[in-house]
Amino acid sequence: MKQPWQVFLRRSAVAGALACAACNGPSGPKPTASAVWVGSADGGAWIDCQPMEDRRFRCAIYGNAKNLLEDSEFLTYRSFDIDSLRAQYDSYNGDEIVLKDNTTLKRDPSHTHTY
Repeated sequence: MKQPWQVFLRRSAVAGALACAACNGPSGPKPTASAVWVGSADGGAWIDCQPMEDRRFRCAIYGNAKNLLEDSEFLTYRSFDIDSLRAQYDSYNGDEIVLKDNTTLKRDPSHTHTY
């Protein structure tokens, strides 16, 4: 189990990286060919999810083209094909990927790699 200070530091790092993401946002290079920008000119993140099995996705979250924030497995209660999932990305809040219909992809804590 993570100590409270570890959670605070990780969330602070993610928030700082997302705030800086605008310096290399949608007009900058994509980190991968399939990454999708979520956010605005004020900040956001690149999300690149790949299907693993039904309702489980491996997602890489980037602050910009060279700043990998997280490479983790995410779970959702709905089934998505990858193209419809990519069209639904709305935001990333440091803990979960929120979709346009307010469905979320929740991080699987047993398969999380933050940087």
